[in-house]
Amino acid sequence: MDKKEKESTTELSSANPAKPAGTLTLRNFTISRKKRVSGQALLEPCHKESRDYSLIQSKLRESRLDTRKEHGNTWLWKDIKLVHNEEFLREFSEKRSEMRQKGRHGMEMEERFCFLVASYEATTQVYQLGLRTERQDQYSLGKPSHGVYLYKHVDVALKHAASSTFSGKHLIIFKVFFGKVKKVTPSLDWNRTPDPMISFDCHVSKDAVSHRDSLSQQILGSSVFLFDYNENQELNKRPRQCLPYAVVSFDPVNSVTPPKSTSPPVSPSKLPTGLKHGIVKHSIINTYFDRHG
Repeated sequence: MDKKEKESTTELSSANPAKPAGTLTLRNFTISRKKRVSGQALLEPCHKESRDYSLIQSKLRESRLDTRKEHGNTWLWKDIKLVHNEEFLREFSEKRSEMRQKGRHGMEMEERFCFLVASYEATTQVYQLGLRTERQDQYSLGKPSHGVYLYKHVDVALKHAASSTFSGKHLIIFKVFFGKVKKVTPSLDWNRTPDPMISFDCHVSKDAVSHRDSLSQQILGSSVFLFDYNENQELNKRPRQCLPYAVVSFDPVNSVTPPKSTSPPVSPSKLPTGLKHGIVKHSIINTYFDRHG
């Protein structure tokens, strides 16, 4: 071997010195990134610097029936997580397109936020399987086999949960399209409950409500009954215009005593077979889990 070849060999050997057995180098390892599994439903952290976090905080402040300052800090918001469900998001977009094709426009297509309080187990079912028909006991605006109920006001949803016997500590936030709204007279008679019509997308009470009203009246006035027809003009089991968006855990800052009801109960004392409780006494989502959990 001549002198130049020897020098070249020496340089290569120096650049790649032998390593003792068991010695590891950092470049042999790659930190794996967590990947979403296609079609998987899960909860993701909502960082305080994100736009979603700011939006959620503003909706929690603005979506109260009782806007008095002294009642603004009744609940302590804790962990906020975003719902990731590709199927729900896709169907939400499809439903929006369908509603536009049917001539819905303006405020009918405005993206709104609605609320529901649930236990941990029921919350998991909602973000994985959706809010489905036949799993809620309320029927003042429509039968639970036809659609689903949500609240327009976050404080009413929380007061309703506080007045019931279950310990729901999770607030589910939904993005919703109201579409064409039909204002109806709430019914205490199951047989006179208004049925959905294909020319509408939801029912709300025709009576205005304020924080001065009884809890029963607040529940009626804040409730939205949403239903969804498919291409065969049949009611879907899971209204696509209700998109689970975020889950917020909370604690009451002080013991909250809901207003005493001075009006007749929202639900009559005799309920149809399969309906165990009126909507004032028990959370609609708690009964969902009791029967299907």
